[in-house]
Amino acid sequence: MINNFYKKRTAALKFIVSVCTCILMVMGSTKVHAQAPLPSLPSTDTVRVIQIVQSKNLRQKQIDSATSVETAAGSVIMKEGTTTFYCDSVIINRKTNLVEAFGNIHINNNDSIHTYASYLKYLAVDRTAFLKKNVRLTDKKGTLYTDELEYNLRTNIGIYKNGGRIVNENTVLTSANGVYYADTKDVYFKKNVRLTDPKYDIVSDSLLFNTQTQVATSLRLHGSKVKTEL
Repeated sequence: MINNFYKKRTAALKFIVSVCTCILMVMGSTKVHAQAPLPSLPSTDTVRVIQIVQSKNLRQKQIDSATSVETAAGSVIMKEGTTTFYCDSVIINRKTNLVEAFGNIHINNNDSIHTYASYLKYLAVDRTAFLKKNVRLTDKKGTLYTDELEYNLRTNIGIYKNGGRIVNENTVLTSANGVYYADTKDVYFKKNVRLTDPKYDIVSDSLLFNTQTQVATSLRLHGSKVKTEL
């Protein structure tokens, strides 16, 4: 009888040990799965890096303990995706993604829009270019001339606020302010607008002109519009 008692107790202990072992295995497995990192999703906005592909003189310069810049001079060529930058010299701060370029600036954006200037300040984070001195932008349909231009290479929108002029074949348009939409070939002129053409001489406070269709729309008060095909 005593032997039966010990046999039953031994069997019970084995059962308890088995149950505890299973519980520990399940808990351990759960812990491992909980700690395993989830797969990261690919970023929807690819970060573009400006690369210096050509220069006669390339240096790394330490500004302070936390800031260093790259400087390049002599027939400099830089690439950012499908955009190519040309200049005489450049300073690049990799930490802030700020680019300052000097002399004979030429931006070739996807072989469709070409911009020229003497000075460029470029914020690579949002792809905004601030150009100064002898600025010229051409899209093969018309050419914009101004002394200062803010141009976003992502949206293909250019803005001038200190006077500008667009030449489209025999048509010349001037204004104090203007917004250029490269994708639609529209230019919105505002303040002291004048359009001169062999057939027309139009003065307006605001005017919309398409360099591809050569249709000018004079925007008047109370929402009325007058279209003129040149």
